[in-house]
Amino acid sequence: MQFGRKQIYTDVMQITKDNVVKVLRDALVIHEQNRSDIKFLLDYERGLQPIDNRIKEIRPEINIKVKDNMAAEITEFKLGYEWGSPIRYVQRANKGIRENNKDADNVGIAMLNEMMEEENKPSADQELARFIEICGVGYRLIKAKPDQYRFGSSVVDILTLNPMNTFIVYTNDVYRRPIMGVSYITDQNGNSTYGCYTEDTYFEVKNISKIKGESKRQKWVVSNGNGRKNIPAAIPIVEYINDYDRMGCFERVISEIDALNIVTSDRVNDIVQCVQSLLWVHNAELPKDENGNSTVRNGALIETKSTGNGHDPKMAYLSKEMSQDGIQTLTQNFIDRIHEKTNVPGRQEQGGGSTGSAMSLSNGWQAAELSALKKSQLTKKSEKECIRIMLEIFSNDPDVPEEVRNLRLADIEPKFDRNRTYDLATKVNSWATLIQNGADLLKATELAGFTTDAQQFVLDSEEMVNKLLESKLKGSETVDTASEGENDKQTIMDGKNMPDMSDQPQATPFANA
Repeated sequence: MQFGRKQIYTDVMQITKDNVVKVLRDALVIHEQNRSDIKFLLDYERGLQPIDNRIKEIRPEINIKVKDNMAAEITEFKLGYEWGSPIRYVQRANKGIRENNKDADNVGIAMLNEMMEEENKPSADQELARFIEICGVGYRLIKAKPDQYRFGSSVVDILTLNPMNTFIVYTNDVYRRPIMGVSYITDQNGNSTYGCYTEDTYFEVKNISKIKGESKRQKWVVSNGNGRKNIPAAIPIVEYINDYDRMGCFERVISEIDALNIVTSDRVNDIVQCVQSLLWVHNAELPKDENGNSTVRNGALIETKSTGNGHDPKMAYLSKEMSQDGIQTLTQNFIDRIHEKTNVPGRQEQGGGSTGSAMSLSNGWQAAELSALKKSQLTKKSEKECIRIMLEIFSNDPDVPEEVRNLRLADIEPKFDRNRTYDLATKVNSWATLIQNGADLLKATELAGFTTDAQQFVLDSEEMVNKLLESKLKGSETVDTASEGENDKQTIMDGKNMPDMSDQPQATPFANA
């Protein structure tokens, strides 16, 4: 197995009917290598791991195979922590190079999020994320929804493609731009149909297998003539990557996971072998049945005799147990190394006297957050490409509201949320402070990060927030601070609506100086 999926390139600068088959066949050579690795990783995460094929040469009847399957543990953590909250779209800025209507953009982006809800995009994100985290790559197809399937406001279909049957070909130049997206199916007769999307044309290529005698012949044909015009004018298949090496979240620690499986299996085998220890009998005979056979199970007894007379009989179990303390130390070392390399927090109990921030640093939560931030930048690039394709579809569809059709790619930004309810009081206080000091409502809500849909939150709350701010501004002009009580003075000084973590003493001699 190679580490990381290979990117597929072609020297061709334009795909036509005359060269699409050649480009496709050349690309399939590399894709088959990637496909083999992807299948291995998917099976590995499910629990089909090399320990299953282990052969034990000494006492082969005792060969218990235990799988911790930390690959599944790592994957589930990544799916929950990095992808647990749905990706929402928010307005990037109120002002930009292009003159825009802030209120119209707010409404348009809210409508876009509503379409994504109708398409169950959060669920589709989870399905896509599973492929990204395990295989290192994932693919999404964005297409205009057929009229007969339009039951709500959404006019697009958002589909997740299997990376075992999907790939993208890039130009072999400095731009490395996608030139063809391919997704295919194979029927029960072995005939494959390849859907090849370019920026302006869709080609359907069929590989027809014919078996004559003992030989197998393949015929490649473009089944839809000169191709069909691609609407919208874009490759509708978008590639997502886990990192620039295109590796899965546990791919770098497969050797450690395999070693942990061996250690755990041998630990259990040691216990079983101790229970089933061989009995050594020296200069003695054990009872036999009426047929003269030993009553001890065959293979569980070793009999020896000394030459001459005057030797005492001896009986003993032949066993040597491993040090459980040493094995536990080795096991925990493997687990800690795997967690550290994959940026998965540990599960150690918190000690006394440590602050929440210190525990986040020592247990690996800060490393997990930094890893998620890095990955979100790669995901954002692919999400922007999906938005670009959807905007192309919207611009050609008269059923789409004008506010959505007028949106531009620069108006929309994907928003990733994590830890929405952690330290909620501090987030709310920070949000309120930003609003009271003149920050934009949408930007303050995005920064606080206590909601998964900042755009809709602002639309629902903007009127009331503005009324409260106006009321507070008018009240502050007439209030007599001298008549306020001591508690009110303290509240105004602190500028908080409720206590938060900043009110707690810190576990450092300089924190409260």
